[in-house]
Amino acid sequence: MKTSVDEALVHQIKDGDEDAFELMVIKYRPRILASLLRYTSSRELSEDLTQQTFLRVWEKIDTFKGNSTLFTWIYSISINLARNYYVSSQGKKTSLTDSNENLENEVIDLKNPENQLLNNELLLKVNSCLKSMPIDLRTAYSLRVEEQMPYEEISKIMNVPIGTVRSRIFRAREILTKQIEGIL
Repeated sequence: MKTSVDEALVHQIKDGDEDAFELMVIKYRPRILASLLRYTSSRELSEDLTQQTFLRVWEKIDTFKGNSTLFTWIYSISINLARNYYVSSQGKKTSLTDSNENLENEVIDLKNPENQLLNNELLLKVNSCLKSMPIDLRTAYSLRVEEQMPYEEISKIMNVPIGTVRSRIFRAREILTKQIEGIL
């Protein structure tokens, strides 16, 4: 475990202290929600998964051993819940329309209309490509590129060797590169 504050929170939560749990949620909820938003591209789904994550943390806090940071442990719970959601039949029916609308809103501020169109097309293509990737490639890539996590931490979250993490990120980059070559 990284900080003594987190250590104290964990001990208090293990003792059933709801105020300590609330402090932990306040501390980590924004990062978990932001990560899930990037992962799912759906505000409603991300909110639900964030809620489920912290419910699971409350239920399973006794299993936290301190071998990783508290955030890494919470993050791995959130990613596993998201992965389980997408593996279920309900997750397979999720459309990309919400995420496409979000991307269009993000690039609207560009001044040059040609650049705006090119960037919009590129973002839509990258998003579509990421959504179509196998979940393990997308997860490894997102953790490394979007979350800027070190390989070791990704390895712990995904419960795979570092070499596997590196190869998944490499394969994800290859797929993205091939998909966006025509646009650039």
